Amino acid sequence: MQNKIEPIHVARADEDLPPQPPEFVQTLFFWAALTTLGLFAFNLYYRVLLANRLTAALSAPPGPAASLALLLVLLPAGVAQGFILGLAQWYVLRRAVKSDYRWIALTILGWTLSYGLYLGYVSAGGFSQTVDVLGDSGSLLPFEILRGLVVGACQWLALRAWGRPTWLWIGVVIVAQIVNLSVSRWLSDLPVAPAIGWVANGLVTGAGMVFLLRACWAGLVARGQVVE
Repeated sequence: MQNKIEPIHVARADEDLPPQPPEFVQTLFFWAALTTLGLFAFNLYYRVLLANRLTAALSAPPGPAASLALLLVLLPAGVAQGFILGLAQWYVLRRAVKSDYRWIALTILGWTLSYGLYLGYVSAGGFSQTVDVLGDSGSLLPFEILRGLVVGACQWLALRAWGRPTWLWIGVVIVAQIVNLSVSRWLSDLPVAPAIGWVANGLVTGAGMVFLLRACWAGLVARGQVVE
């Protein structure tokens, strides 16, 4: 009776290594590029389809009809911006983590709520002097901070399962909104100032997201949430 000798399996060095976090520069560039393209697409949509309607709504006499007209402009703006940015950023996230569609839905919710804040401001009669920059860099600094807070908090709901560091995401979005507004105003003499602001926004949020991925990576690996 012959004894069969089973082959000895020698594990390769890379078989025992856990998945590594996404590469910093590549992920940052990809996130920033898609965020910039998303903001460009939204602003093109706004200029072509919504800008004239917003001007007409603001020029109408105050009353329920004017408020309804504003709602029918700002609500589609919020939904469109949230969907475009949410989809672009989700595409980057799904390459690293097992991400569902909550990121898109919560981004839509955040931007829709933020435009609801604009509706309240417009209804209060303090928005006419800033209407020309609504689609590019937002209005006043306090509203950019508030908008970043609302959008960041909604998106955080999709990230909170990663771990405690994800609280930082809210601050990242607030800073990104401030930088977007500031860069656009500082370079207002340049025709491409809004686009530079969008790039700055993408770089800030991209750096923040890469930091969170790396800070939470061990927990994501342990829970089987990473894409291998």
